[in-house]
Amino acid sequence: MIFSHTNVVRAGLAAVLAAATGAAAGAQSAGTATAADSAYLTSTSRGSAYERAVSEIGMQRGTTSTIRQYAQALVLDHASFNVNLMTLANKVSLVLPVSMSQDDEKRVASLLAKPAASFDTAFLTEEASINAKDVSDEQKELGSTQNVDVKNFVSGILEGDRFHLMLAQQLMHGQT
Repeated sequence: MIFSHTNVVRAGLAAVLAAATGAAAGAQSAGTATAADSAYLTSTSRGSAYERAVSEIGMQRGTTSTIRQYAQALVLDHASFNVNLMTLANKVSLVLPVSMSQDDEKRVASLLAKPAASFDTAFLTEEASINAKDVSDEQKELGSTQNVDVKNFVSGILEGDRFHLMLAQQLMHGQT
């Protein structure tokens, strides 16, 4: 099964995310987020709401069990991610949105309108696009943030998003 690595990634993410929520001994935090960190975390929160919605659609409309399993793994990962993101937001005194942007709502509607024959390709293309952007944004944030909690959080999700991207690309090319 192509998702056997997911549990290993989740375990690694859980350890890193635990550090981001202050569970690691000796973690130093700036206490509040900078304007740049706040903008990144706000964008990440909206993006996660969007990706989770796309993934839920993939679970319902995917035409193969492999597509539906991939979508289900994404939904589970984002459920866990969102809990940890909100914990971090609390720690840095930031209130984050829990809904997607209006543009993303339109993109969801467009995906829902895809005919069954082209749905899987559209879904995987969207997932690859989402995760490629996430990886790029996470790398930029890692290079700029000075907040240890934010840095630990981003480090953890970067590996998960790289894995999600790799799976989407493999599925698009028929490699499982």
